[in-house]
Amino acid sequence: MNNWQRINKRYWKFFAKFIKLDLTKKSNHELVKIFNQYCTCLKPVYKYFGLSQQISLDLLLEYLLEELAKEGYKESMGLLITQVKPDIIFREEYDLLEIKKSGKISDEVLYQHALKYSFLFYNSYDLKENLNFLRNRANDQINLKKELVENKLLKQEQEKIFKRLKNKKIKEICLFFQNLGIERLEQKNCWAGGEFRFLNLFREIAKRAYVPLDMMMGSFVEQDYFKALQKDKVLTYQEMKKRMDKFIFWKKGNKLKFIEDDQTFKKLSAITKGVDQQTITKEVSGMVANGGVARGKVRIVQSVNIAQVIKDLERFNQGDILVTWMTQPNMVPIARKAGAIVADEGGITSHAAIIAREFGIPCIVGAKIATKMFKEGDLVEVDANQGIIKKLE
Repeated sequence: MNNWQRINKRYWKFFAKFIKLDLTKKSNHELVKIFNQYCTCLKPVYKYFGLSQQISLDLLLEYLLEELAKEGYKESMGLLITQVKPDIIFREEYDLLEIKKSGKISDEVLYQHALKYSFLFYNSYDLKENLNFLRNRANDQINLKKELVENKLLKQEQEKIFKRLKNKKIKEICLFFQNLGIERLEQKNCWAGGEFRFLNLFREIAKRAYVPLDMMMGSFVEQDYFKALQKDKVLTYQEMKKRMDKFIFWKKGNKLKFIEDDQTFKKLSAITKGVDQQTITKEVSGMVANGGVARGKVRIVQSVNIAQVIKDLERFNQGDILVTWMTQPNMVPIARKAGAIVADEGGITSHAAIIAREFGIPCIVGAKIATKMFKEGDLVEVDANQGIIKKLE
């Protein structure tokens, strides 16, 4: 945790300096240095975020379940690892409501809010659209006082159980998972919000490279930015278009390979298609992130940017089952309406798991093929006590 806080501090210190820079007056050589600093600050954030994923927690989680089962509290795990401290999601909603109360919902005020909570704008580079998203959300009826009261009652319930437990290590582990969930969200605000927070840098690079911003953001890898600024080589329009359609990062051992050739894509597509055909008829199961049972219509939500989030929010009805590859912070307004959440990816400290426990709705993560198995409008039952999702006839 201390390393995370140190890395976070360095990241925000760099941003505080960056925001004061007039990039239009910087030379290409100076922009190279600034972009290098950006990468240097961001990489450790993403590295530590990756290290805290489910695969590194499996043994600890297994131990926790075993010890809770011994004392008859296995079913209480979801309750015990639910964080009771206000996290960054709560703070963002609170700050937005305060802006609304002040009556000063100007573009500048909303922009400062967006910079503070840029994880809302992952893959979203249209400033006007992003600010309108915040402006509309400011009118949402969210009872944060009720949530604080519920958290207080939840903490009291947790403490009652902790006092009854003979193995005092259980409390330490549960609090570790609570704090880990909070810290992961803080990290996500750094890396997932990095591109929007430093958008002025990317705009300036795009301008000097004579390429459209959206195409650059959707196709460039790290070295392409350096090459563009050093006048070495800029991707052609056709190359950018091709990458925006498909590319793969393939990691083998410590080596990371960037793949974009058609022959490799055909081979991988054939393999993937075969796996899909084998698994499509099997029962979909995953890890229980929050218990409960819910029935409802499936809504496949793959909100890759704010524009898509807005569309998904409009078609999402109260009680629908949110089925997604992975939730993002900008999907919280959708999650608030969901009867249950099912995610292909993630673990018990993932974003989907955290918000499900906070909102008190059933959640299954690590379902792997849920977005392929179910179709829009399917009536399903989510049994988050057993970790099973099934289509109802």
